[in-house]
Order: sequence, then C-alpha cells, then structure tokens
Amino acid sequence: MMKFVRSLITSILKNLRAIIYAVVISTVIWFAISLQLFPDVLEHVADIPVAVNLTDFMKEENLFLVNDNTDNITIQIKGKRYEIGQLNPADFNAYLDLSEVTDRGDYQVGIVVDPVDPSICEVVSPPLRVNITVEKTATKEFTLKANVSDVRTTSGLSIDVSNVEITPNRVTLTGVKSVIDSIERAEVLAAESELASTAEVRGTLVLYNNMNLRIDDPDVTADVTGFAIKVPVHKIKTLPLEYSVTGAPSNFDLVGLLDKMTIYPKELTISSPDNSIDNLTTLNIGESPLSELNYKYLQNGINEPIAGHLTDGYVNISNNNSVAVRFTGVDDYYVSNFTVPKENISIINVPEQYSADLLTNELAVQVLGPPDFVQSMTAGDITATVNLLGQEITEEVKPVNVSFRISGEKVPAWVVGTQQVNISFKSKQN
Repeated sequence: MMKFVRSLITSILKNLRAIIYAVVISTVIWFAISLQLFPDVLEHVADIPVAVNLTDFMKEENLFLVNDNTDNITIQIKGKRYEIGQLNPADFNAYLDLSEVTDRGDYQVGIVVDPVDPSICEVVSPPLRVNITVEKTATKEFTLKANVSDVRTTSGLSIDVSNVEITPNRVTLTGVKSVIDSIERAEVLAAESELASTAEVRGTLVLYNNMNLRIDDPDVTADVTGFAIKVPVHKIKTLPLEYSVTGAPSNFDLVGLLDKMTIYPKELTISSPDNSIDNLTTLNIGESPLSELNYKYLQNGINEPIAGHLTDGYVNISNNNSVAVRFTGVDDYYVSNFTVPKENISIINVPEQYSADLLTNELAVQVLGPPDFVQSMTAGDITATVNLLGQEITEEVKPVNVSFRISGEKVPAWVVGTQQVNISFKSKQN
C-alpha cells in the first residue's frame, strides 16, 4: 500500500505542470460553454426600501399616507452572473406609484422598482402591490374660552368670570381632516391654584367634539403651545352713595343743603380686586363746587356718570351708567342780583416782596337761596376775598378768582358763578 501511495505522489509531481494546464484549460472551456448555453441567470435581492414620494397633486390637496411605513421588499432580477452577483439594495430605486390617488380613502397601488443601472440587469419579479390609506390634512382656527373650574379663591373673594383673559386667545389646529372636523370647540383649562388676588396662571389646551365630550390625546398640532390665563378675583360689596358739595364758606348751612339732596340709586354694588373694599363705608360718585350749583341744577338736578369714579380694578356690578342727584324743597328758591363794592373786597396772603393794588371797583353777583332770606339781604352782607396763597406772582396786572361769604350763621343762600378781580402787582424792590 505504501508503495502505491509513493508511486502516485511521484507520478503527480512528475506531471504537475500538465495537470495545472489541464485544469486551467477546462475552466476556460467551461466558462465559454456557460456563456454560450446559459447567457443570463436569475438572482434575488432582498431588503430594498420603498420610498413614498407624494405627487404634486397630493401636496396641493394636502393629502398624505397614513401608513407610510411600507415594508422592505425582495425582487428577482435577471442578468449576467458575473454582473449581478454582487448587486445589493442600494443598486435599486423602489417607490410607490401614487399617480392614481385623487382623494382621501383606501387604495391598492403598485411598487415601481428600477435598477440604478438598467444595463446591468432586468427586474423580472411579478408586479408588486400594496394597500395604503390616504388622508387629508386640514387647518382650523378656534377662539379660546377659559375654564377656571380648578381655580379657588381665599375667603370672601370670588372669580370675575366675565373678565377672564386668555393670552393668546386664538389657536390654529392642523391634523387629519376627519379629526379636525370633529372638533367643535377649544378651551384653555387653568392650572389648579388658590388665589388671594388677581393673578396669571398657566393653562392647558383642551378640545371637545360636537357631543361636548373631551377629546383625549388628539392627533393634531397647534400653532401655539403655551397659554396664560389672567384670573381676576374680586370681593363684592353694596355701598350707599354720596355726592359732595365743595368750596362752601364755613358759615354756610351745608348740612341743610345736603338734607335736601336725594341720590338715585341710593346704593351701588361694586367689586374690588382684593379686600381693600372692606375699608369703604360709602361710595362718592362726584362733587360740585357750591358756586356751580346754579338755579338750573337746583331745579333739574344733576346726572353724574359713574364711570371714572371707581378706583382702577373696581367693577360696577349694578351696571347703572349714571347717578341722578335731585334737590327737594327748593321749588321757591330764586336768584337775586347784588353789586359788591370795592370796600367789601379784601386781599389776603400777599407775598412780602410785592404790593397788590385792587383795580376792580365793584362786582355784580347773583345770590341763590330761599326767598325770605335773599329778600332780606343787602349788598353789604356780601364780602369777597382774594386769597393769593400758592399763587404765582410776577410784576403784572393779573385776574384772580374771588370767593364770597354772606354774613350770618347757617346761611342757606350762596353766590352763584365764578368771579375774578384785576390786581396790579408791583415789586417792592423797585
């Protein structure tokens, strides 16, 4: 046996060159025969991704694929063995044929597969089709409403619901058209909190359908994501109203005049943004200098608008636009004319560096009051005073306002209108 093996090895070594030549020639002959008898072969290429390229029409109509996660595909190709043997997924372009998509709905569409280099191989797989669902996007704008149900207030305070403000107060939603169409309203839910005064709290967008049911986790996008809600809180109190008469001389019967005054409505319900309203016992809705209460006002009364007489942040809950001030027991009041001579006009608080010379010789005035009192008066009962305290004085002739006083105690009459006298001011240093 050993002799046979040694003989075989010796023979191979002697004929090694001839054996190599024979193998090479056989391979060449086999390759040539394969090219002639079997010019093309079939191969499979797997894991080719499928692209989803929306058509221009779909883009214009806001159409999109709901299930655009199409699985990778495997295809069969034909070509020369030596050319297609090394092909991989990157050598092919696969995409959905969306040319037949015209509206939202379910479709079965073909998958188009093209070799990057068509000269190398041919795709011979049967036509591939896949089921898709097409939806349409829509956009809709909503005006927001505030929901402050989770906001509490400290004792004595309430939320002024009618004046709650949202920033921003509108939102634009984008999503699947069927979802957008199902949304009936949008609100902002204020974060749970407890307030002792007006404050701003965070808010969360909440959507409701046409059945007034909350839509949880809606698949939509909003153009804004942060919302702030200004929650005004107030304390309500009903206060009696008062109207002031100012500028009355100290001897004037102001109490008697106010007793003749009636105010309608007598009280007003207001709210404050904090507990400061607790410090109020009455609400002043206006004032008038005594000299401006002329015969017309005394007979017809005064209509005073409420707006402007409330502190910032206070709200008129009663919704009365104005207050009517009327006078009773003054039907027989009348006006009498008097002339006040220069001797009854005095100047007080003259600056030390100036002299003041009264140029006006007399003043024609009107006195309004009860007839029995006014008829018993004389011009001597009226005195006029020019008070220069706080006046800006220069060397000039200047008109200055005059205040009047009628002699007596608890005087029921008064001088109507504003009067001025001319005074010549001269510096004492000249």
